[in-house]
Amino acid sequence: MNSPSRKVPCLTSLLFLSISLVAVSPQRIWPFELLQAFLPHLAIAGVVLLIRSIALKSLFGAFAVMMGTALTTCFLHPYLPWDCYNDKDSTEFRTGIFNVYHRNASHSGTIDALLSADCDFMAVLEVSEIWDRVLSNGLKDTYPYAVTAPHAECCYGMSVYSKLPFEADTVMHFTRDPVIRVTLNIRGRATDLWAVHTRPPIFPNDTDERNMLMALVAAEIKKRDRPAILMGDLNIVPWAQDFKRMADTAELSDSRRGYLATYPMDLGIPLIPIDHILHSSEFSTTFCETVSIPGSDHKGLTVGLSIN
Repeated sequence: MNSPSRKVPCLTSLLFLSISLVAVSPQRIWPFELLQAFLPHLAIAGVVLLIRSIALKSLFGAFAVMMGTALTTCFLHPYLPWDCYNDKDSTEFRTGIFNVYHRNASHSGTIDALLSADCDFMAVLEVSEIWDRVLSNGLKDTYPYAVTAPHAECCYGMSVYSKLPFEADTVMHFTRDPVIRVTLNIRGRATDLWAVHTRPPIFPNDTDERNMLMALVAAEIKKRDRPAILMGDLNIVPWAQDFKRMADTAELSDSRRGYLATYPMDLGIPLIPIDHILHSSEFSTTFCETVSIPGSDHKGLTVGLSIN
């Protein structure tokens, strides 16, 4: 007869395996798909449970935990810390995505951080009307070309700044929030830069709107059929099915290698990677790294690119 001390680790292990199966499922069922954002933390919990099961000599529990941990790790493999790269010597230009946080009062520190990143062009998110003035004054000497779409109240305003002149620029509204597209001439080829900020998947309708916006932008990139770079706080992790679907539709490659979490910075250590830079096959990533932004709840993400 099994003792209660043996049943508890078995039940815990079965629960862990069930959560892992739900988290990696391709079916989008809110709120279970939120578990996908925390697969790394689930994997860490699996290691702890595995050690516990072995210590309690629960072979069934250890097997169940190993299965769950293996599932989560398979999804995470391209984003594990040891899969990074850094080839700055081959970099031809830099781009960045920076969520400054609309309530951030560290104006001068943020401007210094953006200038220190030394991007050739970049997208800045959560641009309020106050931040629009601060950024315009602080960046105009280094980035003379800009298109802005500030938000009067909350957090979906944005701007694109560039050292290179724009051939065209437009602010679009596929959904409630703006999307900026600018066109640059890079080595004689018209290249589109897209700046996107989606809704967080806190509620089902916001999740649907996030996925719809990503799908619409991806379809537009595919239709225009030219070199493209997409920069955004997409409020989704790179191993999520909807992120992969967007990248496949737009034929874009993720520049991220390694985990490189960017949010949230409330405790000083970011937990999940939701800020992204993707690019078409005309480019190759040479480096990818995060940048601290004083007062923001995000880290910035900068990427070096070379031209194929």
